Amino acid sequence: MLTIVITPVAIRAAASFFDSLNNLVGVLGYWVGAFVGVVVTEHFVFRATEFARYEEEVVLVRSGEGPTSATTTSAQPKLRVGVATLLAYAACFALIVPSMDQIWYAGIIAVKARDLGFEMALIAKDGLK
Repeated sequence: MLTIVITPVAIRAAASFFDSLNNLVGVLGYWVGAFVGVVVTEHFVFRATEFARYEEEVVLVRSGEGPTSATTTSAQPKLRVGVATLLAYAACFALIVPSMDQIWYAGIIAVKARDLGFEMALIAKDGLK
């Protein structure tokens, strides 16, 4: 089923590959701003700039005759559910769209000022989390 959807899109995109790639990279640039906001917030707020909090503990398990296998225990049960992050992403893009200035779209904020989509993503994501 997915092939049926992707094939016509790929044929259309191949006709104007450079424009399609340029549009995709332009939209992904706004996502990067929101992602950097998430990573920086997690590092400074939740992990308190301690790199030791990123490491997982490796536990060796010896099972009978076979070789030892390594399993990892992580802080996954201690982490919060990511629903707040997903809602913050949605709200962040509600602020990005009026601020973006692309060839195919110019938002109302971008018409008056300039392309502020990346800056809005970076600042709004930290404020919404």
